[in-house]
Amino acid sequence: MNSVNVGIKNVVPSDSGLYRCEIRSDKWKVEFKEFQLKVISDHFSTTIIPSTGRYVSTNAHVRRQDNPSPEQSYLYVILVVALAAALILLLVVLSILCWRKRVNRQKASESKEHAQILETELYENVRAVRASADDTYQSLCVDTMDPNQIYSSI
Repeated sequence: MNSVNVGIKNVVPSDSGLYRCEIRSDKWKVEFKEFQLKVISDHFSTTIIPSTGRYVSTNAHVRRQDNPSPEQSYLYVILVVALAAALILLLVVLSILCWRKRVNRQKASESKEHAQILETELYENVRAVRASADDTYQSLCVDTMDPNQIYSSI
């Protein structure tokens, strides 16, 4: 659609609002052009507002505001989607950084806890008690055991 001219006569402030022009180029193809008309004065003679964004007015103060073109609408959608994606990406990166920091703190506190643990010998070797190869069980002699010994090798 190249250019559409709309002529509106005798406009008053109450005529302000959204206007739509319908264009039928063949039986099935219908195009629309929308524009917002704002009239801010009662003194007028004739007002013509073409869809090209220019206006002609005699003795009337008229402002024309077009609805955004489809290209502008797509740009707004792309901009909003890009900003949302950037925000989500930023939140994911911050979440990963916080998680790593928490894991590093836990590892540091665990290593400090383990540093305080001292290794001590709890067991000592006890001399072997002789048993015959045929015995299923071994008998221990209490006389040969150390009195401080808790376990014994069998």
